Amino acid sequence: MKFKRYKGMFLCALFYLFAVLLNLNTAVAQEQPMETVSPDQIDPIKIISPAENSQVIGKKPEIKLEFPGTIDTSTVVVIIDGTDVTEIASVTEKGFEYTPVIALPAGQHTILVLALGKDGIQIQKQFAFISRHSEAFDEAYSNNEVSVIYESAIMKPERAINVPYSKIEGNLISGSKLRNEHWEFSLTSGLRYFDQSLPVYGVSSPGQASLSKGLDLLNFLFTGKYTNNDTKFITELGDIQITETQNTVSGLARRGGKVSLEYKNFSLNAFDVRSRQAIGFIGGLGIEGTSKEHISGISGGIKLFDKKLELRTIYASGGEPGNSVGITTTSSHSKGNVMGLLLRTDFFENRLITEAEYDYVTYDPDTSDNYKKQSDRTYRLKAGGTLNKYTYEVIYEYYGPNYTVIGNTGTPRDRKGVNILNSLNLGDQAITLMLSKYSDNIGGNPLLLRTNTYIARLDYALNKLPSLPMMVSYEKSIQDSTKEPSNTEPLNIYSDTITGAVTYVYDQISIGFASAYSIQNDRTEANNDTKAVSFSLTPSYNIPGLSLIPAFVWSRSWNSFADVWTDMYTSTLGMNSRFFRDRVSFDINGTYLITKADDNSVNTKNLNANFRLGYNMQNIFSFLKDPVVALRGNYQSIKDKINPDVYKDETTLFLVFSTAIPFSF
Repeated sequence: MKFKRYKGMFLCALFYLFAVLLNLNTAVAQEQPMETVSPDQIDPIKIISPAENSQVIGKKPEIKLEFPGTIDTSTVVVIIDGTDVTEIASVTEKGFEYTPVIALPAGQHTILVLALGKDGIQIQKQFAFISRHSEAFDEAYSNNEVSVIYESAIMKPERAINVPYSKIEGNLISGSKLRNEHWEFSLTSGLRYFDQSLPVYGVSSPGQASLSKGLDLLNFLFTGKYTNNDTKFITELGDIQITETQNTVSGLARRGGKVSLEYKNFSLNAFDVRSRQAIGFIGGLGIEGTSKEHISGISGGIKLFDKKLELRTIYASGGEPGNSVGITTTSSHSKGNVMGLLLRTDFFENRLITEAEYDYVTYDPDTSDNYKKQSDRTYRLKAGGTLNKYTYEVIYEYYGPNYTVIGNTGTPRDRKGVNILNSLNLGDQAITLMLSKYSDNIGGNPLLLRTNTYIARLDYALNKLPSLPMMVSYEKSIQDSTKEPSNTEPLNIYSDTITGAVTYVYDQISIGFASAYSIQNDRTEANNDTKAVSFSLTPSYNIPGLSLIPAFVWSRSWNSFADVWTDMYTSTLGMNSRFFRDRVSFDINGTYLITKADDNSVNTKNLNANFRLGYNMQNIFSFLKDPVVALRGNYQSIKDKINPDVYKDETTLFLVFSTAIPFSF
């Protein structure tokens, strides 16, 4: 009986244990799915399109994200290729959608999403994709932007007769490109429309234009490229810039054509440009016309010894009509040619870099006269490099008295000398020493004296305290002369200048203080000695939405000829501010200048201030780019106690509207 009784109890206990185990297994089975879908493990940002690491064919791929979790959408920030696009995208509780306004460049793109969950935990998601514009081309697009600015005067002085009551200017900037594996074609151009209430005198001479009313061409440049292994071919047509060597064709910006070919270590370039400055539609493509109004050239180069030695040569010739903007202001027609040779070496990995250039020119400044063309030469030798913390450079230059390059008349003439630069950078300290000696009239013109100029300059900078950098500089110059013609006074002038500056930087605050003192000792009979001293204080304060930069300068100068001290007090203020999520802006820039002489010959006070109050209506006109309506003003005040007739107290106000419309296809 006991066994049966215990047997029943045992069976009851076994059944109870089985039920408990069954409930536990059921609970575990029910809890496991709950863990997989718990809010802590839900991906709060789901990528809908484009798929991560996928390749997309299209210029403006739609970017779509989904927020299945709990995200505070007011904190969402989306950055595409380093650009924040949140403001121009659609962000809702369900997700994020953005279609680029202009075509995305082909290649890899990175999307970074930052947000806060409703629990305050920061969420970050980053993914990438690759795009190409079409099946045939990696890139095939045209990005354009039309900008318009309209200005109307609502208050202006009567004597401001050159200030129009209304003015409108519109610009179309366009950039198009086709590119596949080896070929690339691009076209950049700009058009301008301009009109105002006053006449505009646009054309100043045949073939040369300035700002005029109506539609005009700003610039254009067509470029074709081919690249394949060791071969690179480039052709350009339009507004190009040519730089060959320092003393031949350098920085020549004209309209014309250029062809460049590179194969392994060889290079070949050819160009032809219109010598007269072409502005607008006047000037054509720049390759039309005769050689008398063109500058043409060819150059070639070779690199040897693993590109450690480079040899280049150039020949250019042409003619320049009178009054060619940026080249010559004479009314005569000039003609010339130049041949140059350049050698560069770098055998010791920047420790010793050498450069030698020799150039020979012929030049006729006026082809209409009976004088023969002139010829001359120039050469320069340069050596420099870096040895750990030490940097050095030595240059010797010689320019003949008649050295003039067609298309580059800004090169020095009749000058020779040497310049030595030494710099030692110790991290928290830097020392620079410069020595130079130059002479002119090297051709020995008996009607002119030869001037020699010696300059020694020592700079020292201390940056041991990042918040308190400081520097001091001393310069000594001597100017004397030799071979003076009769009845010509020699030169003998000694000048000393010392400057110093210190800046205090703390967070958004910066305070700079600088001072300078100079003295000129004229040891000739003229005895024209001068002295000058100045002190400046330039504090600044910068925070998001506000930049405040005032400045205060006091300077005093003296010259022995008049024996007068003149004081100048200059105060400037620059402020840029943004309010209400950058919708309202207020900018002001002004200068107040007081000038006084101790003999009461000068006593003036001048105030010139410009301000601008603008409102950005992007939230109203979302299809426009920065549509801003603004009130722009200028205030001028001139008070002269010596000459009261020059008194001025004028205010000018303008109502300005500006915007832009980007579009691409």
